[in-house]
Amino acid sequence: MAALLMAPGQVPGAATFVARGIRKAFRRGQQVVPVLDVPLFELARASTVGLSGPSGSGKSTLLNVFAGILQADAGEVLVGGASQTALAPAERDRFRARHIGYVFQTFNLLPPLSAVENVMVPMAFCTVISRGERRERAMNLLAQVGLATRADRLPAELSYGEQQRVGIARAFANQPRLVLADEPTASLEPGLKHRIAELLVQCCASVGASLLVASHDEAVLGHMQRVERMERINRRAGGME
Repeated sequence: MAALLMAPGQVPGAATFVARGIRKAFRRGQQVVPVLDVPLFELARASTVGLSGPSGSGKSTLLNVFAGILQADAGEVLVGGASQTALAPAERDRFRARHIGYVFQTFNLLPPLSAVENVMVPMAFCTVISRGERRERAMNLLAQVGLATRADRLPAELSYGEQQRVGIARAFANQPRLVLADEPTASLEPGLKHRIAELLVQCCASVGASLLVASHDEAVLGHMQRVERMERINRRAGGME
């Protein structure tokens, strides 16, 4: 992979990601249910962090707020020193495509597209990779996760483990500063879990990206430099996923 692009003035080793005063609640009928109340959460550049906690503690919600998929009710999220909090929805989508890679539990591959075409999809949302270089970059990323010979296969023709490896390659399409992974091994058989965790860590190390993985799986959490529990960082732990 190409070297990570750093923001002007960004210092190696400084925080890649900072979230301050994050609050999020959902409405159930007439009831407002607080889910997140996170005073401060930081990730150092090139660090790998696991996020653990029981189902319902808010791990998925927190990652979706960090990614800008959900908008927080209060607080600020900064990636590489740039804030995504005040952006309009379309701008947040472009910001996420440029700066954040996301690995989903259920892969979220587009069924009509081949593996290489799925990896190319995020490249269309920003101008980091020129049109003429996109297929070559996607092929290089698939090679990194061991799928160069499966590049033209549709998702339905791939195993669950192969689909998740395509998802990992896609997360690195635009040279992100931050990679978020939500239960990335939950749909996989036990023998694949260590391999997927290793791939995530290796891919992040190759570009200097920070990695935050939400998982119940000790096989995954054991690969992280540190593990944070939702009960410690979230005053509202015990909310909902």
